[in-house]
Amino acid sequence: MRKKFLFSLAAGLLAANVAFAAGDGVIPYPENWDTSYDTGDHRQDGYAVNNAWKFFSMWFDHSMLPENQRNQPWIIARPKTVAESQAEKISGILEKSSAAKKTNQIILVIGHNLSLWNKTGDAWKCDFQSYCGYGQKGFKINRREGDMTTPAGSFPILYAFGQEENPGTNMEYRKITENSYFSSVPDKTYNTWVEDPNFSKKSDKLFGVYQFKYGMNIGFNFDPIVPGKGSGIFIHCRTYNRWWSHGCISLPEKMMVELLKKTNPGAYVIMGSDISQIEKVSK
Repeated sequence: MRKKFLFSLAAGLLAANVAFAAGDGVIPYPENWDTSYDTGDHRQDGYAVNNAWKFFSMWFDHSMLPENQRNQPWIIARPKTVAESQAEKISGILEKSSAAKKTNQIILVIGHNLSLWNKTGDAWKCDFQSYCGYGQKGFKINRREGDMTTPAGSFPILYAFGQEENPGTNMEYRKITENSYFSSVPDKTYNTWVEDPNFSKKSDKLFGVYQFKYGMNIGFNFDPIVPGKGSGIFIHCRTYNRWWSHGCISLPEKMMVELLKKTNPGAYVIMGSDISQIEKVSK
């Protein structure tokens, strides 16, 4: 009993110290630094509230508090994303976009936030969102091959692909083989998928690369194709130890699979560093 009390007391003091260090009663949640644990009023301005996982403080309260104070609504709180805090404004931007004239589904990338929007009645509604990575040197409207930027603009999603079998997407799905490449050679194959066992080493070999376990091909530099402008811009799984990419958008594998399942043929993607750039490139 004494050991249980001392352990509980230590856990409680740790929680209090971390909360104090974090400020405003919010403890960063260690398994996902995009979320945090709210020990305060749970309804602070600027926070989105979700159902909680069983955090150790819930156990602490249940063990130490009087019975009439147990079962408190412990929750996970995190700062609102752009898609949540400016949903009405984003819906208006999407409605006025050139992509809205061609599709009823748009993937929106604003900095590190990727969200999927569906046209519902007269408005666009967010159906999915995730933290994402992008090019190491940010977003650029006039990007070039190898400059480590992600193209800012509005582009069609051409097809899905991956090392594994189709995870459940309705889009065209291409299974990567040992002979699959995406060409960066400045000839007629530039910025196209190539199946050739003897193809140039200058191109991206798709087989055996973890990031390409699942992905989508973004129709950047597609119609017409201009050699040197950039090739192989995808949405794909993030690498193991970093978020940034050479120009693609990266997602955790679980979120990549969910996005594939939710995205339909004919979808578009609009990408930019912030809302002001999105407004500019979406027209």
